[in-house]
Amino acid sequence: MKKNYLLVASICLLLTSCEMVKESESKAEESTPIQQESSTESQKDKGAAPKIRGNRDFSFDKDDEAIPIVVQSYNFIGNTTASDAEDGDITSRITYSVKNYYNNESVAVIPLNEHGKYTLTYSVIDSDGNETTDINFIIVGNPTEFLDENGNPREFPNTQDEAELIKNSYKLVFNEEFNYTGAPGTVEGEADYNAYTYQTGGGGWGNNEVQIYEKADRTCYVSNGNLKISVVKDGSTYYSARLNTSNNFSRNWTYGIYEVTAKLPVGNGPWPAIWMMPNNYGFHGQWPQCGEIDIMETSQYYRNSIIGTVHTESYNHTKNTQKSGRVYNLDVTQYHKYSIEWLPDSIKFFVDDTQYFVYRPANYLTSSSDEITVNEWPFDYSFHFIFNIAMGGNMGGNISETLFEEYEEVAMYIDKISVYQSTYINEHYLS
Repeated sequence: MKKNYLLVASICLLLTSCEMVKESESKAEESTPIQQESSTESQKDKGAAPKIRGNRDFSFDKDDEAIPIVVQSYNFIGNTTASDAEDGDITSRITYSVKNYYNNESVAVIPLNEHGKYTLTYSVIDSDGNETTDINFIIVGNPTEFLDENGNPREFPNTQDEAELIKNSYKLVFNEEFNYTGAPGTVEGEADYNAYTYQTGGGGWGNNEVQIYEKADRTCYVSNGNLKISVVKDGSTYYSARLNTSNNFSRNWTYGIYEVTAKLPVGNGPWPAIWMMPNNYGFHGQWPQCGEIDIMETSQYYRNSIIGTVHTESYNHTKNTQKSGRVYNLDVTQYHKYSIEWLPDSIKFFVDDTQYFVYRPANYLTSSSDEITVNEWPFDYSFHFIFNIAMGGNMGGNISETLFEEYEEVAMYIDKISVYQSTYINEHYLS
């Protein structure tokens, strides 16, 4: 998240944070006798280590108003919680520390006028003496940009000249403006006749969703220059659509610029998404090894905002390590352009051409000797679009019983889809 999207803690929050640390230290001292017990039986009684949830990385643009981050003035704990199987919630005992990634020195002020990388360590000790720590990162700009060429990764492209070559070599390879009437992929004679495929059925789709996807005009239809994906409630069952760009059209889509102009439904239950998955699902293995690029998602948990996320084997939501950015104060019921620029070393996320997040695996290496592997970067082969509205589930949450009374319709409208690819990148970076 960019600085202006973060919650700046008030003096009250700062004092609360200090009290939290004091409470943690005090309770840790109270539990010392338990920690010092050394018998095998006592060790067995300690139970499981606490789990930290909701912690995350923070990303800032270099020169973002050039205001330094005073660590104590930001609520880095935010919505982070810890749970103890024996004693319940122990949120108040979470503490954190910030250190410079490169020299391991503690940091009180993080300057935003220079590239940098910092480790954000969350710690919690339960009443039985079990300790858990979790490391996240604070990234400013591109901390690898000025590192030497001997073992340290650098931002792509490596020169300004190469950047200009890439910029000038982008070509439009797919342009969909929905200038017809009918269901996508079914209107013979239209350019998109073979461009789309449907995924159908129910079964939760791995996220406890309740909708059934169908191929029907009532849930997926083009008219008035827009693709409309709708949710229909039939009795107690919710129906929707999940539309993909087919392998015929996306088989060569790798690095490039991917843009979708859309407006979204809101309310309790809908989970609209514009995202990408690989054409050859087994190329690097099953999910999450194969990689996933979520260009845009929102739900009741992200009201008036959207998120963009990357999932890989190392970084994914089952481990709470996924890498994502968020745009706040966005009226998603109006049209916005959601896009990414996918390069050989990074994926940049934009709303209305304003970048708000970049996934660059080099930024998240935990040691200078680490290497980037397929576990961090499986994004070296072709992907396709997916457009859908899920209902409920892990991200959609509880569905409002009055959803269709509150809103005339639950639908995502897509006005335009564009894909640009760089002939320079394809020639120099694709094997």
